[in-house]
Amino acid sequence: MSCWPKLSELSWLNECKARLKAQEEIRAKINASSCFDESALRSLDSALKKTTAFMKKMKTLNSFAVPSLISDLSKLNLSKFVEEMAQAIAETKLKTSEVVTVVDLCVEIAIRYQNFSSLLLAEFKKMLPIKKSDKIANPSKLRIDLRFLCELILAGVFKKDGLQLFGAVITCLTTNDKVDHVNIGLLCSLFKPMGWSFAGMIPLPEEDAATVTIQENDLDSGPIIGDHKKIIHDMVADYYNSFRQKLEKKCVEMNAIQKKVKRQARTRGDATAEDKATLDEVRTSYDQFKAQGSELSSVLGIKMPQLKEEPSDDEEDELANIEMSKALAEGEVSLWPDDETEAFYCNLLNIKNIVPKNLYKESEERTLSLNAMKTCVDSVNVDGLDETLDEMQETLPEEVPVETVEGTEVTTEPTEEIKQNMAEFLQVLDHLVNREVTDNCALNFVQHLNTKGNRKRLVKTLLSTPGNRLDLIPFIARLLATLFPVMPDVVTEITNHLVKNFKDYMKIRDTKTSAVRVEEKLKCVVFIAELVKFELVPRAEALNCLRQLVYDFHGHWVDMACTMIEAVGFYLYRNSDSHSRMKILLSVMMNKKEKMKDTRQRMLVDNSYYAAVPSPEGSTKVVETAPPMHLFVKQTILLVNGDNVNCVLKLLRRIDWNDQDLLQLTLKYLSSPWLVPYSNLCYLASVVAGMTKLPAHDWITVSVVDSICETVRLSLEAAGLFNQQAMASITFLGEIYNYNGCESGIIFKILYQLITFPEDHAENWMDFYRLRMICEMVNVVGEFFMSSSSKKKMDYFLMYFFRYYWIKRTKWEKNIESTDSESVKFPPEVESEFRNCIKYVRRNAAVPDSLEEAERNLEVVEQKLKLDFSELEVEEDEDTRREPVDRSLHQIQEEEEMGDDEFNEEMSSASHNAPFINQAEDEEFTRELDRLINETHRNAPTQAPGGMIDMTVSVAAKQKLQGITFADDSASSSNVNSAKPVKVALLARGRGNKAQLKAVAITTEKLHNQWKVEKERQLKEQEDIKRVTLDHSARIMADELKEREANAYQKRHQTTKY
Repeated sequence: MSCWPKLSELSWLNECKARLKAQEEIRAKINASSCFDESALRSLDSALKKTTAFMKKMKTLNSFAVPSLISDLSKLNLSKFVEEMAQAIAETKLKTSEVVTVVDLCVEIAIRYQNFSSLLLAEFKKMLPIKKSDKIANPSKLRIDLRFLCELILAGVFKKDGLQLFGAVITCLTTNDKVDHVNIGLLCSLFKPMGWSFAGMIPLPEEDAATVTIQENDLDSGPIIGDHKKIIHDMVADYYNSFRQKLEKKCVEMNAIQKKVKRQARTRGDATAEDKATLDEVRTSYDQFKAQGSELSSVLGIKMPQLKEEPSDDEEDELANIEMSKALAEGEVSLWPDDETEAFYCNLLNIKNIVPKNLYKESEERTLSLNAMKTCVDSVNVDGLDETLDEMQETLPEEVPVETVEGTEVTTEPTEEIKQNMAEFLQVLDHLVNREVTDNCALNFVQHLNTKGNRKRLVKTLLSTPGNRLDLIPFIARLLATLFPVMPDVVTEITNHLVKNFKDYMKIRDTKTSAVRVEEKLKCVVFIAELVKFELVPRAEALNCLRQLVYDFHGHWVDMACTMIEAVGFYLYRNSDSHSRMKILLSVMMNKKEKMKDTRQRMLVDNSYYAAVPSPEGSTKVVETAPPMHLFVKQTILLVNGDNVNCVLKLLRRIDWNDQDLLQLTLKYLSSPWLVPYSNLCYLASVVAGMTKLPAHDWITVSVVDSICETVRLSLEAAGLFNQQAMASITFLGEIYNYNGCESGIIFKILYQLITFPEDHAENWMDFYRLRMICEMVNVVGEFFMSSSSKKKMDYFLMYFFRYYWIKRTKWEKNIESTDSESVKFPPEVESEFRNCIKYVRRNAAVPDSLEEAERNLEVVEQKLKLDFSELEVEEDEDTRREPVDRSLHQIQEEEEMGDDEFNEEMSSASHNAPFINQAEDEEFTRELDRLINETHRNAPTQAPGGMIDMTVSVAAKQKLQGITFADDSASSSNVNSAKPVKVALLARGRGNKAQLKAVAITTEKLHNQWKVEKERQLKEQEDIKRVTLDHSARIMADELKEREANAYQKRHQTTKY
């Protein structure tokens, strides 16, 4: 405290002077004031209601309530509530920003009531720790309470007793915490603003801050004398010294553990997991303590001493490795080029969790050991790569004999069945093309072929892989990595053999006269590279092999080095421990490339280098970002759910539909249900169907439905390519129908299309995806086809569906017998899905038991439908004849005229109308309209019966027409794919005005379209009548309202007049 002058921040100096000045004014105000006497208290308002309201405010004290409380103090007599006020203030949980405001309130209370200060101090003594046995239950509140106590002392509310309490608290916090140092943060937060006033502390200025040199007399000492400040300063300084000693011990401990880890990494290749975890834990604790010590030393105005931390051996390599490790941790770079590669090398099959232990108990024990390999990356010396080969050969270690594959004889003779199974297994190894096949091979070998002799045969077969089949080596390496936990000797034997072969190849100086083909050499280095990526061979050994190849970079060694770098260079370059040495090897290789004259080898070097280190040009890809509006629309549609479906509909209404790009993008995502979670398809369908109710956007639903139907059709044309999209589209279309977004005709069109569309591929008998799609559609919309005419439509379709199901099942049973499959039973999951679907839509439906029964039932239904169609027109004309109105016959149109009318009707109905929603007012309107029409018909004049012509059709004419029209129907096939036109009877006038029936061939689709057009015309007509009637009613109501207002005004005028 005696080292003057001192350097301080200018901002801290100005803030400290302002605070000291304000505190001096408050103390002067307290000293000049006098407390209330008895006469003054009697003059104040002591009403219970007001004093009770004041105390309620005190118990919920905050900075906003302080001004009103101060104003009430001068009006109310609170002499009976002084103790309660002190207790309420002490127990209030304040924020740091509210302390100064509450201090002002305490000052005003202390001025008026003399005993307030002693009562408040007593409350503080109850809360603050002053004894060794006192525990700190809430450090956050203690931090605020200490700051509050300091402000009250400096404001003059507390005198000597308050300072003694503060000293006792600081003594308790410092002397009782010299082991764990858990109170260091509390002391830093307290003495950073209050250090000068209580301990004469001037904090160190921060870097790049404006500083000023101050003397001891430049700052007011405040109400606390120098001796008291020195006592508090010494206690905090002693606490800091004990903390610094503990920090030095932690630094020594961290250095010792770090040296141990580095020594293990150099000698063994890597440290143990326990030592690494211990080092990380100690380093984290040390860094945390160091930061706290730096903060406390800054508060005390003392510079933090520099501690000696253990440095790394090679600063440059360590820095490169740290940068790569940081980039990997932050996700800037990845250890693998893509997710598929990472899954191939990291997600291995855990055989121990699948296979019982007794199947691999014998092979699990390791009997072989790895030969001398480099296991530590630091032990790979990459210096002096430009030395001659002779110097390198002198430094190579002596060879360790390798245990050959034929070293152990098989003691048991395998059975013929095992030999045959092993031969088949070895043949499968030539067809390892994906992860699934590889994992199945590993599992099969452990379960059925795990004998000592078979393991020997497996090693021989894998080592004798043809040199021109480098594509098999990654899958073979995965096979070995999968088998390693249960039979490590197989992997050890192959690894030792590969490393021995590599060293043998390196001994041959003249690669041109070598008897070993280059394909075998390349196979060896690729095999080692793949085993490195599966961590079956240490990365240090791979670096050592590359180092030997780069020493004498010519001939076949160039091909071997480039091939190995292409296979494992990316992996070694991106690993934090091997990054620096791999970087040096690549740099040396590129330098030696400049001396090469062979164009082919130069190209190999370039390709291998950029395979390990992607070129800057290739890594900076220009990604075209979509416009913000496009991203907003995409996010809005794809994130639709039950909570925001109405908001999504409103947002889509407000986008610019005149922008063609935005329009196409919106339709694209509205028509892509496979991008939305399955559970949210109903909400997306609600949005699409909601567009139908908007006159300006009703075409959107039509476009989406058309796109969905096209997706289903494409999935039928390209079988197997769009199955998932088609399944989502089927569900989505059903949900749109549930929201009245489309007609039932579209649903049945898709359902019949799934049944009738031809299946051309040879293995269609194994494909049940159409069955699943039909079941999914029926499950979604089935509840709307259980009554009235819609029930008949669904019943008719189910008859065709039964036949289709039995056709697929019959094909399965017929073709499965010609295959070698073990299961000849029809897939139970398909049958279960079919049964559940039928049970859901028709609980009591009779499902046929065979294809013949299904066809018989369908034939009966078709005959009934044909008879119904033949009698439909005749029955309608007979009903017309019985009506008393409009008995005249209309002109019969020719076929060409009918075609023109149909074309015009189709053109007129091109614009899609919103579906008619039958609401309550609509039902009332329909009843009134029906009553009006009936009255009109009853009151209409009837025509004379003499002008009518009897068009009764004889029974003979009906029988003759049926015999001509449907003579061949019973003999025709009931195949659904052969859709023939329906022949119906047309009533016409013949000679002598006699009734005559003519057979007319009309397709089902044409009948459906005409019926649909007529229904739309009727709906439109009803809507027009409704609109006119409602407009008329609105005008009548408006006229009546105006008339009532005029009458009311006239009455008021007359009343005023009289």
